Amino acid sequence: MQKTYHFTKAKKSELRGTSFNGYLRASYADLVGLLEKPHDRTKEGSWESSDKKVRAEWAFKFGPTVITIYDYKDPRPIEAVDIWHVGSKGNNAAVGNFFRLVMRIRFEDRLSDP
Repeated sequence: MQKTYHFTKAKKSELRGTSFNGYLRASYADLVGLLEKPHDRTKEGSWESSDKKVRAEWAFKFGPTVITIYDYKDPRPIEAVDIWHVGSKGNNAAVGNFFRLVMRIRFEDRLSDP
């Protein structure tokens, strides 16, 4: 019997306490194709970045674990970003499972250089 996994979009309030976990190498177009459009952190509203260091962010929950994918201080146009920061809160093993099961994109741990 195949195991079922459930991913849901995280609310902005659930991101509090997430921290950098590694890098993801993927094009913006590939991520949009897999995850739909990210939250635009440049616009006013609940997702606006207070420090203006993040322009685009995806946020998901995998069980109790929160996973974020975001650009961080990258000066290039958002469509040109190909190295993304990954943050999480909760079970860090769930981050790797998220990428293996849903995205099939390799997750690189903290030790890798972009």
